[in-house]
Amino acid sequence: GNKEGEASVLGNIGIVYRDIFKTDEALKHLEESLDKYTVLNNKLGQSDILTQLWRLNYEINYFDKAIEYLLKLMVITEELGLTEKLSSIMGNIGNLYCVSNDFDKAVVYYEQALDICKIIGNQRKVASYLSRIGLAYLYNSLYLEALEYFSNSLKIYERSDNLHGEATQYGNMGIAYKKMGELDNALVYFKLALEIFTRRTSLKHVKMMS
Repeated sequence: GNKEGEASVLGNIGIVYRDIFKTDEALKHLEESLDKYTVLNNKLGQSDILTQLWRLNYEINYFDKAIEYLLKLMVITEELGLTEKLSSIMGNIGNLYCVSNDFDKAVVYYEQALDICKIIGNQRKVASYLSRIGLAYLYNSLYLEALEYFSNSLKIYERSDNLHGEATQYGNMGIAYKKMGELDNALVYFKLALEIFTRRTSLKHVKMMS
């Protein structure tokens, strides 16, 4: 029979079951599809199905399983040489470790994603990963480290005139100072964030009126 066709149809059946919230059937068909693509050594097919599997497991709060599929996807993505996709997979692994309260592992994967984005020159993503590392440190009560990363993220957002990014980092820094009990500093940064958010709202209003 046509093994590629079987793998593809099983995957599509799994996606339909996911869309009608029959999760067990979806997982069963997607895993069968993955097995067939693996036997065929079809990396692109494996990549597509692993993407479906990690997202579905994430949606139903099976974080450990989602991470397991993401780690397999990471290996295949590396083999396929898809560098930018690799960085976002590492970022997603970091996100899942964060929601699982494993902040040390989250930082490991965020740092790897950050390194790739620096190499390919994607400054927007560099700023985003610096911020995510800062948040992982914040959740782990490492406030000075968090402030350092928020500050470095802020510098990139300032250089690129990304007001939303700037305001978010000021807000993050405010939270870190508040947690440290430095309430005067916290107020300074919260007010800076508020000022930018207010300015953005009024700019949007002006654009709508003009």
